[in-house]
Amino acid sequence: MKKQCFAFVLLIAGIYTPYAAAGEWLVGAKAGVVDIDFSAADAGVGGSFMLGKEVIDLVAADIAIEGELTESLSDPEIGNSEISFSSKALYASLRTAGPIYVIGKLGVASAEFENTDDTGSSLGVGVGFSLGGLRWEVEYTTFEVENTDVNYITLGLSF
Repeated sequence: MKKQCFAFVLLIAGIYTPYAAAGEWLVGAKAGVVDIDFSAADAGVGGSFMLGKEVIDLVAADIAIEGELTESLSDPEIGNSEISFSSKALYASLRTAGPIYVIGKLGVASAEFENTDDTGSSLGVGVGFSLGGLRWEVEYTTFEVENTDVNYITLGLSF
């Protein structure tokens, strides 16, 4: 599955690169709850920076390639131990047209916490509201790090 998701993102980027000059850039930041699926684990807070480029402008939606970096702002806890968390991800995303829109994204994430790191597929869904060039977005993203689910629920702002 990892190779298929990565190949899909590269395919979108490669085929539609000639159209990228017409698309707009996406720059954003978001923060939210990072929940690592360990028993007795408390959630932490993560912050992310996103940079993307719309590569296809359709009537009903825009497709973009996005890169995202995430770091712990407040580390998740297991018992008395804190677990630092970070990830790097590459996504193909789709945002429907309109001032209120739906977001879907599929990609590859490389995530790490403590002495564990892994690369795998990542999925995300969300909803956004666009007002005067600013986009407010609520997203849910999930991926797996060495058979452990990581769930990230965020509120973000992009332009």
